[in-house]
Amino acid sequence: MSRPVNQGDPSPLEAPVYALGTSPAERDRLRRQSEELRAHSAALLDRVGVERGWNAIDLGCGPSGIIDLLAERVGPDGHVTGLDVNPVNVAMARAFADEHGLANADIAEGDARRTSLPPSSFDLAHARTLKPYQDWQPPHP
Repeated sequence: MSRPVNQGDPSPLEAPVYALGTSPAERDRLRRQSEELRAHSAALLDRVGVERGWNAIDLGCGPSGIIDLLAERVGPDGHVTGLDVNPVNVAMARAFADEHGLANADIAEGDARRTSLPPSSFDLAHARTLKPYQDWQPPHP
């Protein structure tokens, strides 16, 4: 259930540093957060109208993100990519996908700022909790 993500040409962007750390306690917090936000996430996906057959990506999915909610909605003819920069989170998300039988989901290690994925590859991009990286800057007008 993994697919490599080409990081493309290295740029002056430094490796992201997750501001809240990478400890086991932080990974547990991320899982709890995913569960606590589950109803809101489901409502959001319902409001957007995610359809069967869509390709969706969960940027910064952490140890679980909403890959299960997305996989359920896009169905077997759709596809979900979970992307996280932290290899431990990637391993945990892969285990989560395996445990939940998410055959239509792949988890990849990569930097959301430069995935090298083809433009317009996804019908939906989800990035609810991607912001807490120390080097994140808001877009300039």
